Amino acid sequence: MCFLVLQASDNAVDAVPCEQILFLFSFFSKIPMTIVAAGKVSDRRYKLNRAIIGFTACLHNRIFSKHVRHAGIRSGGTEMKFSILKTFVACAVLFSFVIIIPAVVCMADCKSVSREQAEETARYIADVIVAGRGIVASNQGIINDPQKGDKGFTPEKVAEQIRAKFKEMTGTDVSSLPPDIRAVVDQVINAAMMSVKMNQKRINEKGRGYKGYIPAVFGRETGQILKGRCNIFIKQTTFKYRNAYNQPDAFEKKVLKKFEEPGYPKGRGVGEFVDNDYRYLQPIYIKKACLKCHGEPKGSIDPAGRKREGYKVGDLRGAISVKFPVK
Repeated sequence: MCFLVLQASDNAVDAVPCEQILFLFSFFSKIPMTIVAAGKVSDRRYKLNRAIIGFTACLHNRIFSKHVRHAGIRSGGTEMKFSILKTFVACAVLFSFVIIIPAVVCMADCKSVSREQAEETARYIADVIVAGRGIVASNQGIINDPQKGDKGFTPEKVAEQIRAKFKEMTGTDVSSLPPDIRAVVDQVINAAMMSVKMNQKRINEKGRGYKGYIPAVFGRETGQILKGRCNIFIKQTTFKYRNAYNQPDAFEKKVLKKFEEPGYPKGRGVGEFVDNDYRYLQPIYIKKACLKCHGEPKGSIDPAGRKREGYKVGDLRGAISVKFPVK
């Protein structure tokens, strides 16, 4: 176990960028780390800093839980002080090796999307995310079974189920898609597999009930992985968002309002070219598996500790938002 103690200054917020770099370094290098941000901060400020760090590191405790254990120490903890300059240099070096180089290598395998194929590609990307979310939702009983260790919920099994569900939803097999579109869809499925792979330890933990690997986490992680690989942005958005990351922007608000209009065709997505990007939203609806966390009674606490919204089967939950540059 490698222990790193970091303090850029008395303000622990200064440590945020380096913490993110170290999380990623640990993930890619497979070196387990305990990252300690030791700052002379009050309890109140400590909590704020933890919240900021947790958010900006893309909820690292979930994404990198296999490789990284995060700890925070209030004033009086063990400290190793670094100057701001040294911290900046260290971050720059790590950023070059951990972010830029892997990103270039990964993106080399990604296909650019043409304007002619933008709508079809976006729709299929959203279909894969919807399929994956549904699979994670329908397997919550298995994932959260405290009596069982190895759940068999492997990346390969999930990919197989996603492909089968995709064919059921679209009437098209992934292998029969046009080559450029198939290449993008395969990248989305690979990103989904990586999310499941990173969470194997959590999923297979025996003796623990609720694991926290829910459709929203699956979707967010898959989107973050895909963005780093292919510059394709995926987001789960809704007016009743639980996480600030899912808050709709102006374009998404406009489309969500359209989805809420009486008589709007159920399931029909909306796409537009915005500057050099193609943006697409596909509505998602509440299914039976969603009710455990989002159903009734409204205001009651769900297994994740959040308040239920009081949805019913068939209600509009929000949308899968897709954005990517076009050539």
